[in-house]
Amino acid sequence: MLRGVPAQRCELAAARRRAHVQMMAVPPGLVLAAAAAAGMTFEAQAPPLGTSLAVLGSTGGVLAYWWLVLVPSERRDLAKNKNKVCAP
Repeated sequence: MLRGVPAQRCELAAARRRAHVQMMAVPPGLVLAAAAAAGMTFEAQAPPLGTSLAVLGSTGGVLAYWWLVLVPSERRDLAKNKNKVCAP
């Protein structure tokens, strides 16, 4: 027993550690094999619509910024430099 810690609290912490170790001891493959043997099936599920829209929207936003802001400014800079270099 630790000094200043009630025995009941130490026993509770030890029980939690044992439960955690027991839970970690079963490999995930064994759980899936047991579920398959029991006749359970797992079906693929589509991601939530909000997540899909967020990913597609952020990708579209970056693409729009690149095409509508960065590309025209670089074209302008290239035209300015071209005129300086090619001027007689």
